[in-house]
Amino acid sequence: MKSNSKFFIIFLVFSIFLIQFSFSNTLNEDIITETLTPSIKYIEKKQLTNNKWIIVKSLIIDISDNKTEIAPLFNNENLKIPKTLTNLCEKTNNIIGAINGDFFNPNENTAIGPVINNGDLIYNGTSDNSFNVFGITNINTPFISNLEKFNLVAKTKKLDIIIDYKNKDYTHLDNTVLIDKNYNGFSIGNDSKTTVTEIVVSNNKIKEIRYNMNPVEITDNTFIIVIPNSKNINISNLKIGDTVNINSPQVIDVIKSIIGGGSIIVKDGQINSEFSLEIKGEHPRTAIGYTKDRKHIIMTTVEGRKSFIPGVTENELANIMIDLGADYALNLDGGGSSTLAVRGFGLNELNVMNYLSDGSQRRIYNAIGIISNYETETVNNIKATLNTNHSIINNPINIEILATDKYFNPVEISTNNIKFDSTLKGDFIDSVFYPKETGKGYIIINYNDIIIQKEINIHNDFSLIKLNNYHISLKKDESTTIKPTLVTKDGYEISVDLDLLNIDLDKELVTINKNTLTLVTDITNTIATLSYGDISTQFDINMINYNTEIIDNFETLKGINTVYPTDLNGRFNLFNSSFDNTQSGRLFYDFTKYPKQTRASYYSYNEPILIDESAQKIGLEVFGYLANNHWLRVKISDSGGNYHNLTLSRSIDWKNWKYIETDIPKNISKPIKIEKIYLVETDFSNSNSGLILIDNLQVKTPIKSNLNIKTNYSNIFTETMDLKYTQDNIYFTNDDSIIIDSQNFKIVTNSEKLINAYPLYNLDTNNQYDFIKDSNKLILNLNNKNHTLINDNGEQWLFLKKYILTDSSNNLLIYLNDEFIFNDSLEKELFISYLKKHKQKNNSNIFIISSNDKFLLTYYKGYPIINLDRNTKYLLKFNFFKNFAKFNLDTIN
Repeated sequence: MKSNSKFFIIFLVFSIFLIQFSFSNTLNEDIITETLTPSIKYIEKKQLTNNKWIIVKSLIIDISDNKTEIAPLFNNENLKIPKTLTNLCEKTNNIIGAINGDFFNPNENTAIGPVINNGDLIYNGTSDNSFNVFGITNINTPFISNLEKFNLVAKTKKLDIIIDYKNKDYTHLDNTVLIDKNYNGFSIGNDSKTTVTEIVVSNNKIKEIRYNMNPVEITDNTFIIVIPNSKNINISNLKIGDTVNINSPQVIDVIKSIIGGGSIIVKDGQINSEFSLEIKGEHPRTAIGYTKDRKHIIMTTVEGRKSFIPGVTENELANIMIDLGADYALNLDGGGSSTLAVRGFGLNELNVMNYLSDGSQRRIYNAIGIISNYETETVNNIKATLNTNHSIINNPINIEILATDKYFNPVEISTNNIKFDSTLKGDFIDSVFYPKETGKGYIIINYNDIIIQKEINIHNDFSLIKLNNYHISLKKDESTTIKPTLVTKDGYEISVDLDLLNIDLDKELVTINKNTLTLVTDITNTIATLSYGDISTQFDINMINYNTEIIDNFETLKGINTVYPTDLNGRFNLFNSSFDNTQSGRLFYDFTKYPKQTRASYYSYNEPILIDESAQKIGLEVFGYLANNHWLRVKISDSGGNYHNLTLSRSIDWKNWKYIETDIPKNISKPIKIEKIYLVETDFSNSNSGLILIDNLQVKTPIKSNLNIKTNYSNIFTETMDLKYTQDNIYFTNDDSIIIDSQNFKIVTNSEKLINAYPLYNLDTNNQYDFIKDSNKLILNLNNKNHTLINDNGEQWLFLKKYILTDSSNNLLIYLNDEFIFNDSLEKELFISYLKKHKQKNNSNIFIISSNDKFLLTYYKGYPIINLDRNTKYLLKFNFFKNFAKFNLDTIN
């Protein structure tokens, strides 16, 4: 999501008015909301359960407001061609938000259900009662039901013709079809899979009768009745000039709009007793529903197919819709189709709000949009966004200013009316601030006396330089992007341009432009040093940093070819030509069939290949002469049986052999198995057939680097505590032999001897989780084994939430029995948000003490993390006063 789409205001956390999701194992839930127009609200909810995250993003629409309407979206220039959700929205003005719509039949290039728009039947649906519809009546009342197929009748003087489908080419299934200009601008003609007769009707008069002829263009006021010759219809009763009237079912007369869907998942405010279209498993989901008074529409997506966010079942989706207020709800197409887009504050374009499990928007056949018809007025609200509020001297801070009127319509603002100022020294060039001094201050934006202040922090206290890549592999004249991050002593990370740092490489070897490093000449085995002030880091150029293990040399077959859709052509065999002059694998594909949908050809291993747990990369040699720019991926599975698709190359655009590789994401739980190698195509314009050769499937494990990284972290052994003060001490220790010299103390330890010696004063770190509390401090012992706090069916999270959020102490200490690492970034940020709440409420000192293999004092977002070496005897001592603490660490030989 772009920064300018992060427009919502965080104002609701934990218990939020009426919206309380009913999952019994809920550990935490956070909600944010934003008013998009006077009648439309956006709601985003993150919920942690004891086994997954549930992320729900919804639009709540008050349709009693006559300035707001719900309408189906479709490609009215060519119904056969799907488009992305945001592309479907482009043809309609004033769209505030939209979700994807109906399930579709990729083999027939159409949605399954019907679409009615402003009383006009665009296409009808199916007679399969598994599928249902959502609609709006002419009096603006929503409904969800199973309706008839909307068969039409073409009436002439001597013959009535039953129309089975409108704008769907089902003639090969012995159906009579009516086609108008929306279909794709042309008739079906002899493109049908069967022989047909076409009745061309213009201005309600038969203009031409065509037998098995080439498709003809359809002009305005013209439609064509396409009749399979297998039908027993006496076409000889029709004459040129005959009048043709199309009769529609009477129910259409009271309907404004309709779109198809799947199961009715909520009925009368309860989970429906039976789902007509059962889609099992946890997946991304989309649903639409309405409240009991039928005045509010609820449009929802639930994210899935992502680490720690698998998705939800249909039952869980029904519960979510009920908790959002739905009396009736319909399950729409989910999975990779699930998409919700919203117009951001002050913007004209829509931004996709949910995680897309396909990696990008899937092309779909229809959607549901929300249209706002409020007239635009003058500026009422402005919002300023900084690309960062933590920076360094001369590192630019970009300022974006957006505005809306009182109805939240975007309004253009004149840059001449904007005045910038800052409490820190610096220069403004257009809407960019270049700071010239360090410290904490504000950028002040004044637009016609509407004033906004944005806090900035300009740092000069740095502990570490981090890089996105420490190992560069380049040839002469090739370039790469290096993104340095400066880590401040209090744990904030600041992205800076490479050219703001000092580099010890001669200009004859490399050139640097912002973050781009280009090799001027061929160099090998080179280590470069980047420095800023008194800290530095190194990266290497063209050095061997990985051990390589070939796990399949394609000398024997270890799998089979599979395809998607299942009736595509494809093959896999061994070929007597290879990268290393032995054999290779030859993967054939044919993507000429079903060009309007995703197509894939797989080499699927009979027994998935288990790879080394320390492996960081998967690589492959590929001969791409006949690959035609298709997408090459590898499918892996993790320890939990979840699948992940990794991209080896987004486009195979080379002719000869080339080595390609992909990183294994760090958050995937090990061990990992390689399941499949496959070519895939999602672009309908790239429909062809061909093959690739593959050889030497390999994994790479890192060789320990000897790069020198000079840091500037605080010395944990610095004596900061008052050794004479013994009134309120805490001891963290793993040593049996310490002598307590304090009059008022607590011990946090795993030593059985000390636990037995001081039974009333200890916190036993052998326990799963526990606490000690007195008037001015709270000490928590937590189990973060496996780099998560969810080690006990979620009870520990509830314990943590209870004690942190209800505590009024001035000091909070949290002891972790493992390193301060979370596999799940959402869980880490939730943990930090608890600390932030405690600090805001109590103005408290907060310390995180973690067990590691070294002694080190670091920070994360301002919170100190004291890393203790579990292999060394130590004594960490704290003095506590009313609202501050001092500490000191001793190691014991």
